[in-house]
Parts: sequence; structure tokens; C-alpha cells
Amino acid sequence: GVLAANALERAPRRDVGLEPVDLLVGFLFMIVGMLLGGLAYGEYVERRQITDPAVKTGVQLVISSLFAQGLPAAYVCWKVAQRRNGFRMFGLLPTQPLRDVAAGIVGVLVAVPLVAVTLELVARMAMAMGLEVETIGHQTLVAMRETDSTRAIAMMVFSAVVLAPVFEEIVFRGLVQTAM
Repeated sequence: GVLAANALERAPRRDVGLEPVDLLVGFLFMIVGMLLGGLAYGEYVERRQITDPAVKTGVQLVISSLFAQGLPAAYVCWKVAQRRNGFRMFGLLPTQPLRDVAAGIVGVLVAVPLVAVTLELVARMAMAMGLEVETIGHQTLVAMRETDSTRAIAMMVFSAVVLAPVFEEIVFRGLVQTAM
């Protein structure tokens, strides 16, 4: 089946022109992006005189995604674009868009409730055993809960729902898995 131990060995190799050296180049772009992102964040916050911590968090998320993951993602896209049908072979252009969107919707509709129920059951079992269950929130979720700024919430949602997944797929699945 698809999850068999040797399923990846049988899968056809996607020849999109990425080599192991591209991992190093992508990693260097990520480091440079982190440095430039930090500088851009400091400059932006200072020039705009942003004091609201939630807005600062939103700005930081967007800028760090654009720089730290955007630069390596741009490099990968440039390398892939050098090949004929590179984007299709890479997986950036779907072969069956409607089927893929439908599969994504079904996946979300199945996964989100399943994860929520599992978390709830584990928390209740821990409490039944007398263990203390702490509520731990991701920095973004905590900041979203503590602000009334629509702008800050919009930036955080955009970063978490659009930028991070797209860049992560390109950089990690695309570059790391393809170049190795």
C-alpha cells in the first residue's frame, strides 16, 4: 500500500533539477533571510512606531516568513523554472485541481475533529489520573486572544494559514525531499 515501508522506493523520482548542493544553498538563503528579516522587522517597527505587542507579533510573523522561508522558496522556484515542465513535475501545478481541493477539504473535515476529540480524551484521561493539565497556547494564538486589533489578527492568520504552509511545502517537501 501507500504506507508500506518501501512505497517511496517504488515511487518515481521527480527530476526537477535540484541536487544535494541546493540544500546547502537553500540553507544559506534561510540564514541570510533570518538576518535580513530581523533587520527589516526592527526597522519597520521603529519607523511605524508600533507599540501594540499583538501588532508586533503579527508583523514579526509575516516578515520572518517572507524572509526566512521566502528566500529559499524563491530559490527553489527559480531552480525548478529552469526545467521544461518544472513546476508541474515539482508538484506546484496540480494535475487534477478539483480532485485535489476536494481531497484537502475532506482531509480537514476529518482531521480537525479527530485531533480535537483526541486532545480532549487525553486531557480528560490525564485529569482522571490526577494529573494537572496545563493550557499551553502557541505564541500566535495567545497574541490573537489578547488583542482587539483586526490588523494584527489578519496578519497572524495570513502568516499562519497562507505564508507558512506554502513556503514550508516548497522548502521542506520540495527542496529537502527532492534534493536528497
